[in-house]
Amino acid sequence: MTDLRQSLDDYRRSVDRFRWDAPEMFNFGRDVVDRLAVDPERPALLCHSANGGERQLTLADVARESNHFAQLLRSPDVQPGQPVIIMLPRIPKWHIIVVGALRS
Repeated sequence: MTDLRQSLDDYRRSVDRFRWDAPEMFNFGRDVVDRLAVDPERPALLCHSANGGERQLTLADVARESNHFAQLLRSPDVQPGQPVIIMLPRIPKWHIIVVGALRS
């Protein structure tokens, strides 16, 4: 029992000391997707449909489409930092919408 308690105490101390080293103004859409989308053929998503179809999206596709969605979110009704919910089935657009929401 003492070993378990010691392990849990060590774990708690490690968690308490942990800090993310992230820039103050980090934006996943801009700082990751846009930077990697410089290569227009760089793959981002490979999607397989139930009927056997396949679709590949590049990072340039994700950058372009997520930027379009971010523009839609930038309205008087949705403020930066305001929570949004994304309710879509498991489709490629889900990833694009998430990146767009992070971007906005």
